[in-house]
This record gives sequence, structure tokens and C-alpha cells, in this order.
Amino acid sequence: MRIVSMNEKYIRETNGMSEAIHIQNPEDIPSYVSRLGKVAEEGIIVGSAAAYLALGGTFRVPHDIDLAVSQEGFNELRRTHPEWTESALSGGRPRLQGDGFDVSVGWHKTQEALQERSWKISRELRVAGLSDVYAWKDQRDLAEDRDDLAILRARLQGEDSLPLTPDVMPQEIDFVQNCLPEHLRDDPDAETAILLAANGLHIVRTVYGDITQGYVNRIVGDMERIEYGALATYHEGGRHTPDGMRWLMRHFSAVNAADRAAGRKETFSKWDFFDGLIAYSYHDAVLGNGRESFNPTSYDELRSSELVQSHANAQGYTRDNAPTKLYKGVHRTTFHEASGMQLGATDPDPFVRAITGVDAQGLSEPDEGIRAYDLAAEYVTSGRPDRGRVVGKALVAREVRAHNTSQVLAFADTYADDRPDPNGMTVRQAVVFELKRDASFLGDIYKYPEGWTGERQAIRAAHVKELRKHTALIEQGGSMLACYELAHRHADTIRERFEPTYSSPASFDTRK
Repeated sequence: MRIVSMNEKYIRETNGMSEAIHIQNPEDIPSYVSRLGKVAEEGIIVGSAAAYLALGGTFRVPHDIDLAVSQEGFNELRRTHPEWTESALSGGRPRLQGDGFDVSVGWHKTQEALQERSWKISRELRVAGLSDVYAWKDQRDLAEDRDDLAILRARLQGEDSLPLTPDVMPQEIDFVQNCLPEHLRDDPDAETAILLAANGLHIVRTVYGDITQGYVNRIVGDMERIEYGALATYHEGGRHTPDGMRWLMRHFSAVNAADRAAGRKETFSKWDFFDGLIAYSYHDAVLGNGRESFNPTSYDELRSSELVQSHANAQGYTRDNAPTKLYKGVHRTTFHEASGMQLGATDPDPFVRAITGVDAQGLSEPDEGIRAYDLAAEYVTSGRPDRGRVVGKALVAREVRAHNTSQVLAFADTYADDRPDPNGMTVRQAVVFELKRDASFLGDIYKYPEGWTGERQAIRAAHVKELRKHTALIEQGGSMLACYELAHRHADTIRERFEPTYSSPASFDTRK
């Protein structure tokens, strides 16, 4: 089989039979897929064709149309197209190729999981979510995939990027709307804010992944080259950002409820609720460029704040100089290395202090022991100058690719005594260093901004005690992966001891 390119028209020649697919704009793809009849109704467009559709044709023109179908749909295509070539993908999944289609049963996840995160391009036709497309290319990691990932990052978070259309991010829109207190969900002024916040969350979920799916993506930037394999095990889009969006709404509602009870004017307006969701959804939209002390002209918080300001202007979300307010809210999350505090911790604006406070709310939550390991896995693979990339270098040297925290820790257990730099730390020492650092941050260093309502000192103290027990075990030769599993059990214990927090995007309207 060979591919001939002629003015963006691709001709596939298989067994002497030529079939042309003339993809010149996004509308061509559903037209071709509809020719497959009923199979098209339950199939999901995946791969580069899905990216091309999601980005409105600004992605490269796909070579063919990848389609994920059920086993029944695959059998039907096999019956109706006997001339197509059948083969098997890695893992044994069956594959059919012909007439410009590349069809498989499921994809890198099941058909059901794909459908949950897909979007509709027509009444019958579904397209894989951009986060699934990005994750597939990040995991497969061919040379062409790295080129495609660079295009996707530029389109989503680059200087000239624009917010995406609502149809490609229905799950994020639903999530953001449900984060809002009930009395604000249908407010006529909420629509544009919901779309912007959904776009910010969509960027984070797509580029950095979602740990609830079992894997995360690599961080790429000025300091994180793609070959480093730095994993976004902490700063991903499945827990850190969406949890913070929920916590922020709870804080705003709690403060306003206290104001009403005291007969004061409410501190936070409806615009603060809207702006808060947008700001926090974008606060980690750009990673991989280091902190201000390492990269003063292009650090992460600066790029993220510039991105949210640009997208707000592009979306027309400009009332009362909102883009500048959003910029400040994101930028003031910048961490100051010397003080161990964020810039916004002492800001006179309660909105800015709230965005700063919510960024560390996880310290007071039952899962913080787990997230300490997630943060450690991210840092020991990071190329930041203060981290040394100890485990990252060991992974690369042994040609091992990790996709989540468990895999990083399993590798660390196996090669605990590896010392990538002759005068540096061993793999075990690097993990212990990060866990000890997090325990100190939890117990002695971090102070929430004035007025933050989410702090729970008893939970923080319990985490510190647990983490210090873990580091002692690991230093004595204990398994890092086993301690990670202990951290999960510790989280369950904390939930039993303390009243559970808001673990679902329910209403936080405390006026009722």
C-alpha cells in the first residue's frame, strides 16, 4: 500500500484498486462516513480526522479516516466490504482498511469509554474527544505524532490560539455549569463565562491528561523537552483543576452566607463566581516553562495569565475590564521560592486571595497523601533546574516509558539504587526528598491567605504524620509503590474520621 498526495487529495491503492478520498474541508469527512450506513451511526471518528474536525480544519488534513466501531459493526463492514484488507493491531484488536477508511474495534480505550467523552458532529455521527486524540498520540509517540502534538498545543495554548466552539467540549460545559450555585446556572450573563471556563478546563484535560483515566500526558515547554518524559501526574485535568473549581464556588458561597448572617454586603458578586471559574480553569493552562526564578520572561503563570486574557478578549468577555482581572487572578498564583508562598496570598483583593487559596486547598483534603506521591512522580521526572530529573534520566537510560504515578514508583522500586548523575541522588533518595519536602510544606511552610474558608488543620496534621511514616519506611528499603497504596488507604481513613467534603459538582448555594 502506498499513499500519493495530490493537492490535499489522497489516493489509496490497494490490490490494484484505487479509491480517492477528497478531504478539502471538515464537511467532507461526515459525508464520507455516512456512506457506511448504519455502522456510521454507532461508530466514532478517531485519530487525526477527529482532531481536524475539532479544530475546524486548522489541523493538518488527515491521510485517511480512522473509525472506532463495535464488534457487531466491524463484522458488518467485513461482510459488506470483502475487498478491504483485514489485519490485527497490537493487542490483537481487529482492523479493516479500504476506501480511505481505517477501522478498528474500539481504539486505545473501549467503545463505551470513547463515547462518554465524544461529541456530535451531526445527529448520528460522533467524534472522539480531543483529549482522547491527544492522549493516543502522546502514548503512541511516533515522529509524526510529536509533530501533531506540537500543532495541537499551539492551537490550544499558543499566543495566537482562540477558544474552541462549544460543540467540541460538551462534558466540560456541563461540568462548569454544575459547579455554579443553582441560582446562577441559568443567569443570562453566565453563558460566555461558562464557555470560557469550559475551554480552560478542556485545554488542561487535553494537553496534560486526566489521571482518572489511568494515565497522564507529558509536559512540554521551555524546560521540559518531550524526550524527558516529565509527567503531569499532579497538574492534570482530572482532579487538580476541576476540584479547585468546585472548592472555589464553595468558598465564595460560604463567605457570602457569613456576610448575610452578619448583615453585611456580600463580598463576592455573581461576576466573581463567573470570573473565578474562568481564572482557575486557566491557572495551569500552560506548563513546562518553569517558575519565575528560573525563566523570568516566560514562566508558566505568566503564560497562563496571558492566555486567559487573550481568550477573554477574543470571546468578547470584556465587561469592567474582566480580562485584566482574570490575568491578575491567574498571575498571582505565582509561587515565590524564597518565601514558600504565592504572590496573591497577601493581596488586598479577596478575589485574588481566593484564587490563591484554592490552589492549595488539596492540602486540607483526604486525598492529599495520594497527591503527594503524584506530585513527587511529576517532580522526579521534571527537567526543572532544582529537581535534577533523577528518575526521568533513569527511565530514559533504561528506555522505559511511564504513564502514571504507579508506573513511576514501580520503576523506582526496581531501580532504587540507580544514580543517573555520579554525584547526585539515587532514585530512592530522589523520591524520598520530594515526599519529605511535601510533608514540610504541609506542616510547617504553607499558610493559607487571610479569609480562606477551606483549611482543616487536623487533616493537614494527619497527612504530615502519615507521610513521615512513609518516608521512614522507604528509607529503610520499603517499597515506594506499596507506600502509595498505603496512601490510598490513609485517604479512606481520613474520610471516615472527618466529615466528607464536596466530592461531586453539587450546588454550593448556601442561601437555601
